[in-house]
Amino acid sequence: MKFQKSWKLKFAVIVSLFLIALSARAVSDPDFGARNVPVRSVSPAELRAAFSCLTRAERGKILEDAGMRKVLADGTPYEVDGVFNFRDLGGKVGLDGRPVRNGILYRSARFDQVTDSGRRRIVGELGVRTDLDLRGKSELVVKDASPLGEGIRFELQPIPLYEGIFSENGRAAFARALKIAMDERNWPLAFHCKTGKDRTGTLAFVLLALLGVDEEKICLDWELTAFHVPELSRLSHAPRYDRLLAGFMELSGATLCEKVEGYVRSLGISKRKISEFRERMLERKQQEGK
Repeated sequence: MKFQKSWKLKFAVIVSLFLIALSARAVSDPDFGARNVPVRSVSPAELRAAFSCLTRAERGKILEDAGMRKVLADGTPYEVDGVFNFRDLGGKVGLDGRPVRNGILYRSARFDQVTDSGRRRIVGELGVRTDLDLRGKSELVVKDASPLGEGIRFELQPIPLYEGIFSENGRAAFARALKIAMDERNWPLAFHCKTGKDRTGTLAFVLLALLGVDEEKICLDWELTAFHVPELSRLSHAPRYDRLLAGFMELSGATLCEKVEGYVRSLGISKRKISEFRERMLERKQQEGK
């Protein structure tokens, strides 16, 4: 009970500080107050920003609290009509401080109910050319073709979730999916399972770690599913995410990036291919003084 009170108190403090900052801004800039009425209202999006400042244990308590999840998820924008949990894998900082490029790899939930407007968004505006479906064939509504329409390359490659990728059969299936995602000829590519949480989260974890994204940011990316999936009642790090992370922690390497690279190379993906993937996925580092 004491721990529960502590994270709620810390969350309340963060929100209060945010409100104070808004109020101070309104006093110093009258136009700001006029543009943001009422000044003391806090949106779910702003609460989600505060959420990212908490420790993992505290975030975990919030994710398991249905009431808090409902407040945080309220008003979460769905970028694609008929599709939820559709997100760009880019924008995070990777190796050598180089940001992961936007507009290349997307993660999502299933496309089975995508509307014409959603298709125009994904295919027409974002330019997605490959639909990598990580589900089993029995889960599909449309067989042997992408719901995104003709002209979209459809790759059906079922994979295990979380620690299942370390088993013999799991390694073979995951290697096939990973090679598809890393092949620039398939980009822009969207990969998904049913809700975009488990199998999608597993592939996203490996891709982001391979690009050198900090593990805490990868964890936050996984947690965001809680705010994008209407049918998800709760989300817990254990036993899912924690088991995947623990599996990699047992491998050799000084960093998570090195551990994941060793795993990927053991799947038959060469060091050269990994280097090429990183070079294409990471923005060039800005030179000092420019």
